[in-house]
Amino acid sequence: MNRDKIKEKLISMMDQYWFNKSEGRVYKFMSFKEDGDNYIIVTDRAWITKHQTEMSLFFDNHQRAEQPASEMAIISNDQKKEISSGLQSLTATLMESIEKIKTDPSYIPQAKAINNNVNSIVNTMRLQLDILKETKKAR
Repeated sequence: MNRDKIKEKLISMMDQYWFNKSEGRVYKFMSFKEDGDNYIIVTDRAWITKHQTEMSLFFDNHQRAEQPASEMAIISNDQKKEISSGLQSLTATLMESIEKIKTDPSYIPQAKAINNNVNSIVNTMRLQLDILKETKKAR
């Protein structure tokens, strides 16, 4: 599969939910980046790195899914916008760190510190979502 087709397919998958057939899980594809012969795909659950030669199988392994019922109407649109903005900011920060590491390996300790802070923020956001889910269940 050539780069243009891969990029076109990835663009069409963004901001949608996809069922991973081998894992039996639903992921929301949020963004991607081409890095040489690799593609870094950011989902709501994980960052996935695949080589160009693996992309056809990757696409075959994913099937369009509806938004999971457990994630519907838990948070307001304003909260969704705030979370989305925060995730985009965190993603941009991590991507900048990756680029800096490529040009300056001495940046690795700072990148690790940034990564730890980002993980803390993400875990805090997960906790907030869990609290919202439990609050909704209690109603």
